[in-house]
Amino acid sequence: MSELNRKIQPSISPLKNLDLLLPTRSCFPNGARFTLLEKSVQEEVFRLDILVHGGQLRQKQSLQSRLTSKMLSEGTLTMSQQEISDSLDRYGAWMGTSSGLKTITINLFSLNRYANETLSVLEKILKEPSFPEKQ
Repeated sequence: MSELNRKIQPSISPLKNLDLLLPTRSCFPNGARFTLLEKSVQEEVFRLDILVHGGQLRQKQSLQSRLTSKMLSEGTLTMSQQEISDSLDRYGAWMGTSSGLKTITINLFSLNRYANETLSVLEKILKEPSFPEKQ
């Protein structure tokens, strides 16, 4: 294996066969919009991103948006933080949250074969957050 010589500029060439997936944009009956990429490189895995208006520009107190996004996975009315974590781990899923200037983003990565189970956990997180006081 030859060593990389950083003193020699690499050659520049145009991109060939750039094949981008085009998204499909649509609306649910309740008016919520979504964008779908139907064919992906990883057909065994799906990614769901939920964007909620409520970022730092809408908060009434400092860190309100960030704290809210981080507390979502700390428990629901029927599940503890440990139960949420165990459920997602059991099905090979991962969930993350972040807070930006205009939105709070919830990301879910899951195996397709466990979509019903992981989406059920996500539904509880979104509809029944408990924001435990000790957390």
